Amino acid sequence: IACEDVFPGSDINGSCDYDFNDVVLKVTHVEGNPNISITFLAAGSTLGNSVYFGNENLGEIHAILGHSEKIKGKNGKEAYQMINTSTKGLIAETVTITKPVPEGFSMSKNMGGFRIVRDGNVQSVVEAPKKGCVPYMICVPGDWKWCVENQAIFSTYSQFGGWSNDHNTNVDWYANCSNASQVFSFPANN
Repeated sequence: IACEDVFPGSDINGSCDYDFNDVVLKVTHVEGNPNISITFLAAGSTLGNSVYFGNENLGEIHAILGHSEKIKGKNGKEAYQMINTSTKGLIAETVTITKPVPEGFSMSKNMGGFRIVRDGNVQSVVEAPKKGCVPYMICVPGDWKWCVENQAIFSTYSQFGGWSNDHNTNVDWYANCSNASQVFSFPANN
């Protein structure tokens, strides 16, 4: 699951980079298994975002990844640091938890019940998109490489736009990255 937490013009800078790395999770579930595995991968937002599974708040993404501290930016405002979205930013180990699934659980229904709630003064909720609406949460099959910071998904995955307009076309858009430097790869341990 990849999320964009900022609706156009609603962030503190009045912009939206549409890179789908503000909250990135890997969700693993085998049909019939009573548990789900959730791996927290990235936090590309400087705003606080709590991850919900159903009604349970799993925690704020930066804190889950071990970096709950805020720093003062150039504008003097405190903000979270981005994690696992640029090799120049913070790099953190991923965190995996296991949770029981409710009866009838399916990832194909409302993103499995996952949603993101942006904390703070400008609160918003990001959840499964409604038909005909611009998506701010997507569910991508397999091991997907998310965009680096400020790299719009339309540039990185050129077929994304066609798929987001008609889910019957470009169904494998996520397998066709335009440029490997536009996606995040964990740095090699030297």
